[in-house]
Amino acid sequence: MERALIVILPFITLVIVALILAPSIVSLVGDAARGVVQEEPVQTQAPIEEEGFAHISQAEEQAILEEETLSSPGPTPSQSPQLSPEPMEQSYSGVLTGWQNIGGVTYYYDDDGLPLTGLQLIKGKLYFFDQYGQCAKALGIDVSFYNGFINWPAVAAQGIDYAILRAGGRGWETGLIYEDEWFQRNLMEAKIAGIDIGVYFFSTATNPLEAQQEASYVLECIGGMDLELPIFIDVEYSGDYPRGRADKLSNTEREVIINAFCRTVIDAGYEAGVYSGEYYYKNNLDYNSLSKYTIWLASYTKSARLPDFPGRYDMWQFTDSGLVSGITGIVDMNVSF
Repeated sequence: MERALIVILPFITLVIVALILAPSIVSLVGDAARGVVQEEPVQTQAPIEEEGFAHISQAEEQAILEEETLSSPGPTPSQSPQLSPEPMEQSYSGVLTGWQNIGGVTYYYDDDGLPLTGLQLIKGKLYFFDQYGQCAKALGIDVSFYNGFINWPAVAAQGIDYAILRAGGRGWETGLIYEDEWFQRNLMEAKIAGIDIGVYFFSTATNPLEAQQEASYVLECIGGMDLELPIFIDVEYSGDYPRGRADKLSNTEREVIINAFCRTVIDAGYEAGVYSGEYYYKNNLDYNSLSKYTIWLASYTKSARLPDFPGRYDMWQFTDSGLVSGITGIVDMNVSF
């Protein structure tokens, strides 16, 4: 009996398992058969979870974008793009306008694409452009007792880079040295305002000794103060030509006098320069012997034209009737290119 049960029992187990699994097998076979013959139903409306941004408000769209930004990994690091040179400012018509740097030279073009010339006020500051539109690198003034009180912060705010101050002079009749009573105040206040300073002395010396005295007087006036610009000897015709004491000197005598003044200045550790008008330089001075000094040229041309001067000049006094904030009345103005 036991032997019979051992033989029959496995078959009974298999039958019981078959009966349990039969419904599932039948269901799987039926689903597979139906999948072969039935088509996917056509959707007349997209499922809600697949709706695009066209069906939501801007606020919801922004919220989704922010969420995706937070949940998505950051972009793969890449090389930063190289910035191209800043394009020149152009008007709607395509012409250049405003400040332009072309070939290392600075210009300013108006709305019609034309370069400005002469003395111009741009956004509260003064600039000088020659007849070709080239902007001067520095704009300056020279002042004396005749200009009276000067508001130096206002002068600096309008774009004046430097000032040449008169320390004094020598009378063309008496031959006596006189001080410029505004010099010390101008020297201190211009320095405080951040303006570069140079100094000049109106000379009527008739010999080298007097020229040395004039230079020594200037050195005493500045008291060892550092200057950014030279100390100039001003040589020109007297206000009572030809009766001034130095009006009839020869070119050689003037050369000796100027060299005596400049040597005294240089020996004291300062730069030396010469100031005069274009006609005086050409007819009363030996320019070649003076070119080793800083040349300050006075020449009042029309239409901002550069002087027709055969030699080098470092500073150009282009007008004696400039208008600058902080100064009552007119003032001499200068440029350096």
